[in-house]
Amino acid sequence: MMRSAILALVAAGFAVAQSANAPAFEVASIRLHQGRAPYVGFKPSGSRFDVSAVSVVGMVMFAYDLKTYQIQGGPAWAESDAWDITAKAPGPSEPSRAQFKQMLQELLADRYRLSFHHETKEITVYALVVAGKNKPKLQETAADSQSRLSLGAKLMTVTKGSMDQLANQLSHWAGIDLPVIDKTGLKGEYDYKLTWTDAEEKGATTEGDWSAILEDQLGLKLTSQKAPIEMLVIDRAEKPSEN
Repeated sequence: MMRSAILALVAAGFAVAQSANAPAFEVASIRLHQGRAPYVGFKPSGSRFDVSAVSVVGMVMFAYDLKTYQIQGGPAWAESDAWDITAKAPGPSEPSRAQFKQMLQELLADRYRLSFHHETKEITVYALVVAGKNKPKLQETAADSQSRLSLGAKLMTVTKGSMDQLANQLSHWAGIDLPVIDKTGLKGEYDYKLTWTDAEEKGATTEGDWSAILEDQLGLKLTSQKAPIEMLVIDRAEKPSEN
C-alpha cells in the first residue's frame, strides 16, 4: 500500500472540473515507476516539480490536502501502481506550494481522467484528548524555532508540532486501526518526545498500549467515538499514456 504521508476539501457538488484559469504545468512526463526509488514523494525545485513512486491515491492526498482515511473508491491500481512524474511550471518564477498543488489537480483531471465527489460520513475514530484534569506534558515552542520531525529507533522527536500533526502521525502507526483526530482543544505549537519499546516498534502495540504511552509521556490519551468525516470518493480514473 503506497498511501503516503499528505486544506479543506473541495466545495460541495464539485466533481473535478477545474477552473479555466487554474494554473497548469507547461509540460509533464509521466511514467509507471519501475524498480527501487531514490525517494518516495514530491520534490518541487524552482519551476520544476518531480513526483517519485507515488500512487494516484497518494497524489490526490497531496493535491487536496487529505488524510489516508478520507479517500474511498476508484480502481485498485489507483492505490497499488506507483508513478514517476517530471513536470515544469510555465514562466521563470517559482510557484508556491499551493500553486504546485493546483497544477497537480489539473494534471490528475487531464492525464488520469480523475473525477470524484465528496461525502460526509459518520465513522468510528480515535479522539486524541487531554487525559484527566491535569495539564498535558508538552513544552510550548520558542518563537524562533523551526518545525522539525525526527523519527529514530524507538523515538520520535518533534519541534514546533501541532496536535493535528500528532493525530495524523498516530493514524499511521501499528496497532491503531482507526483514524485519529485531534480533540485536545490545544491550538498551540509544542516540542515533545515520544518513545516506545522494541515490541511496540514491531507492531505488537494495540490502541490501548499507545493510549497508555501517550498518557504517561504527554498527558494525552485516545478514546473511541463517532465523528463526521469528509470523504473524497473517486468515481473514475484512467491510466495515462506514458511519455
